[in-house]
Amino acid sequence: MVLRASSCAPAGAQAAALRQNIDLVLSRMIGPAKAECYRLNNLDYAFFFEDSAEAAREFVPDVRVALFKVLSRLGAGQNPSQGGGLIFDHYKLDKDFPELVRVVMVYIKTAKSIALGQVSSTGERFLNEKDLKAVIDAFRKVGAEKFLKTFARSQQICVVPERGPIKTKMTEYFINIDLLRKPFFEGVDLSEDGDRFGELTKILDSIVLSSFETIVKSLKGQPISINLNIPSIFSKAFENFVAKTPEDVMRNVVVEFRQDDAVLNYDGYVIARDHLRAKGAQVAIGQISPSSIGLVNIGFLEAQIAKLQWNADAGDDLYAGRSILEKLKMSGVQPILTRVDDETARKVGADLGIEMYQGFLIDNMVKEDVVAA
Repeated sequence: MVLRASSCAPAGAQAAALRQNIDLVLSRMIGPAKAECYRLNNLDYAFFFEDSAEAAREFVPDVRVALFKVLSRLGAGQNPSQGGGLIFDHYKLDKDFPELVRVVMVYIKTAKSIALGQVSSTGERFLNEKDLKAVIDAFRKVGAEKFLKTFARSQQICVVPERGPIKTKMTEYFINIDLLRKPFFEGVDLSEDGDRFGELTKILDSIVLSSFETIVKSLKGQPISINLNIPSIFSKAFENFVAKTPEDVMRNVVVEFRQDDAVLNYDGYVIARDHLRAKGAQVAIGQISPSSIGLVNIGFLEAQIAKLQWNADAGDDLYAGRSILEKLKMSGVQPILTRVDDETARKVGADLGIEMYQGFLIDNMVKEDVVAA
């Protein structure tokens, strides 16, 4: 049997984290199924069952349920109609051997290409210097206003009261990598574990920082949230951003760092955090998985804002971490629930005393309020 999980990894997915979690699930389940497991590439696997059909019939539904939980937690796609579902292909060695050989040969060709540095495990080529230069050249050619209008997007972060209108507290502004794909990266692997993906995000950081005056004008004085890599704080673009941004504007700026970056590069994070706070900006820790609330001391990071990322299993994790959330709020840390795309997420957040939300559901509620007004 061949399991194709590569179809579940959308552009920009954390393929390394997805692979590690799938490996962990399969390592627990192949023993009871009396199967052998081989990874064909980063996210596709082959299994051999001695006991033919019976073992496979019991194995597949159990694996599917376990992996759907992993995919949901990591934000990977699960809609089979959009090619985002897990694919299981079954072969009988006595009858389907020629077809299976052809399947294996495809993986061998891909593996050789990967070894030569030509393409990624998804069959796409890797990012290269020419790709990165194309983005920089385009920005310089068209200017900040046109570049951001084409490739940047924003999302409001709001207080949602039980009664009364929604109140926008800040607007998160970001360059959408998916919008960059067609003109710059068609056929290019943009997974976050790619060698040059970090370089791309630093380039996008520098574009946001150097275009900050344009962003401020477009948002008409609203508080602004931007996402940065920690190394970008030590760049010339950041120095210029601080020098050119008036203090009254800086007090309305939130800079968000990912939880993983802050923990893994703690010393750099502390320098960045203290530098920003000295300039009047607020610091947020983003992409916090609710399952890690009890494992990572968010309060120790001393950020003013903690952005908790909703997923299908988040409800149980958030309720289990209720006391930690209360301590965070008492210490002055503002929790925000993100990726709020359905009513369940908002109801759980409200039950836990979370006041601020971000997500597609909130976008729609804001639009409805505007139309009603």
